[in-house]
Amino acid sequence: MNEEEDLAVLIYKSSKTAKARAAAAAAAAAKEKERNAPSEARQPTSTRKRCSDHISDTSAKAVIRIPTSKRGRRSLLVEHEGRKSVPKNVARKKYRYECSADGCTNNVVQGGVCMRHGAKVTQCSSEGCTNIVINRGVCVKHGANVKQCSSEGCTNNAKKGVVCKRHGAEAKPKKCSSEGCANIVVKGGVCVKHGAKVKRCSSEGCTNKAQQGGVCMRHGAKVNPKKCSSEGCTNIVINRGVCIKHGAKLKRCSSEGCTNQARKGGVCIRHGAKVKQTKCSSEGCTNNAQNGGVCIRHGAKVKVKRCSSEGCIHYSINGGVCFKHGAKVKRCSSEGCTNKAQQGGVCMRHGAKVNPKKCSSDGCTNIVINRGVCIKHGAKVKRCSSEGCTNQARKGGVCIRHGAQHKRCSSEGCMYQSKKGGVCIRHGAKAKVYNSEGCTNQARHGG
Repeated sequence: MNEEEDLAVLIYKSSKTAKARAAAAAAAAAKEKERNAPSEARQPTSTRKRCSDHISDTSAKAVIRIPTSKRGRRSLLVEHEGRKSVPKNVARKKYRYECSADGCTNNVVQGGVCMRHGAKVTQCSSEGCTNIVINRGVCVKHGANVKQCSSEGCTNNAKKGVVCKRHGAEAKPKKCSSEGCANIVVKGGVCVKHGAKVKRCSSEGCTNKAQQGGVCMRHGAKVNPKKCSSEGCTNIVINRGVCIKHGAKLKRCSSEGCTNQARKGGVCIRHGAKVKQTKCSSEGCTNNAQNGGVCIRHGAKVKVKRCSSEGCIHYSINGGVCFKHGAKVKRCSSEGCTNKAQQGGVCMRHGAKVNPKKCSSDGCTNIVINRGVCIKHGAKVKRCSSEGCTNQARKGGVCIRHGAQHKRCSSEGCMYQSKKGGVCIRHGAKAKVYNSEGCTNQARHGG
C-alpha cells in the first residue's frame, strides 16, 4: 500500500510541474510577440485563453494516463523507475465484512458485529416465538416460504442444486481453524476440542451437553430421534434420512480387510480405537453405565428389541430378527464349521480365546449368567415349564428331562450329549479332571 501511495504522489507532482512549465513558456512567448509587434498595432490582449489552450495541449502531452488493466499497470511500473507499485486510484478487490470483535471471523450482521457479539435480528412476529424471521415477518415454523427439495414426495429444505442432503446435495462442512484439525466447526471457528463453548447440563457435577430444558438425556431431556424414512422401518436415522440397514454410509476401519465401523483415529475398537465409556456410578462397580448413570445390575432399564417374527420372544440380533429367523452373524472361518466367530474370525472350538466374565460376588469364580452374578448368587434363569419341575429350561421352554433336544455327539452312531468341540467325553471332549492325586474321574464341584 505504501508503494501505491508513493507512485500516486510521483504522478501528481509530475503533472503539476508540467503545468507550471507550460504556463511559464506561454507567458514568455506572449511577451516576445508584444516586443516585436509595431507600437500602433499594439492593443491590450488577454493571454488567458491562449495560455489555457496551450497549457491544455502541453499538459495533455505531459500527463501520464493510468491504464486500468493489470498488464497496463505493469508496463507503467517499468516506465517509472521500475518501482513495483500500483496507483492509488486503481479499483481494489472487494472483501466480505467480518465481525469487529477480536479474533472473530463470522460475517457482520448488524452494527459491525455478528449475532454472537450482539447484532440484533428481527424475530418472528408470531406471539411467543423467538425464532429468526426468514421472510414475510415469520419463521419457517409459522409459514415462511423456503425452497423445497425437488425430489418427488420430499419435504426437506433444498440445500444445494435444488435438492436436500438426502437426495445428493453435497454441503461441505466448515473445518476447525486449528492447524491439523479435521473436526467440524461448532462455534467461533473452532471445534469443541479446541475451545468451542457448548451449553452444559445444569445438573450438579454433570459435564454432558444440554439437550433439552437445560439438561442432558441422562437427567431427563426427552429427545425424539428421527426414524428411518423407509416404509415400516423404526430404526434411528444415521445419515441421509435412512438407517444402516437401508443404506446409511458409515466410515469403516482403515485396517486392511476389516469392515467394522471406525470409532476413533480411523480404526475400530478391535484395532486400537480407545473409546471412553461411562462407568456405573454405584460404589465399587466397574460395569458400563446403560441408563441413568447405572448399569443393568444396579437398576438401569433397557428396552430390548424383540424378534419381529410373529410369536417369537427372542432378542433381535440384526435385521429385526433373531438367529432362528435369519439374523446373519459372522461364522467361524474354519472349513465346514458353522459356529459363531468369537475372536480372530474363529470360534472357541478352533482357537478363539475368550475370557468369560466372573461373578461379582466376593470370592466367587463362577461365570456370570446375568446381572453380573452367577446362578448361585441370584442370576435369574428360565425354568422348565413342566409342572413341579425346577430344572433350567433348555429348548422350547422345557428341560432335557421333559423333551428339550440337546446337541448330540458328532461321532457316527453316538447318542451321547456333546460336551466340548462337538463330541462327547468318550470321543475326545476334554473335561476337567479331579485334582486329587491318581484320580481320573471328572470333577463335579469344587475341583
